[in-house]
Amino acid sequence: MIKLFLDSSAAHGGWRLVNRTPRGSDLLARAASGADDPSTTWEQLALLAESDRIRIVRGPDGHWGWILTWPDGTPAVECPAVHRDAEACRWAFADARRAARSLRLHRGGAAHVPRCPAASADGAGPVERAPASRRAAAESESS
Repeated sequence: MIKLFLDSSAAHGGWRLVNRTPRGSDLLARAASGADDPSTTWEQLALLAESDRIRIVRGPDGHWGWILTWPDGTPAVECPAVHRDAEACRWAFADARRAARSLRLHRGGAAHVPRCPAASADGAGPVERAPASRRAAAESESS
């Protein structure tokens, strides 16, 4: 079961995404920068669910982690765990992405998620994508 824990006193920014199983819990992702209000938390989760702006990094101890950045390059979401190699790190990111997407569905779908950056079709960079409700309204106006 995927759980989102909010903690504004946390040094890492205020939320943790956890997968609870009968055998224990796995910390999948957490805010890398401050999540001062709920909209920032949901923007970070939307970024995790949709963005490919990931950096795989190797620490001084030889372990690997991932960092997801905002369009300006500042860290937004990070992997709290360490992994033995870059491939295991990529799998961990895929798990965190699936978890973030499942939270969006339980929260009411894309119409209730704030705008989030997504890669443009030509790969030239991020584009802003309006919530589904606004896209549907724009499409019906153009028909």
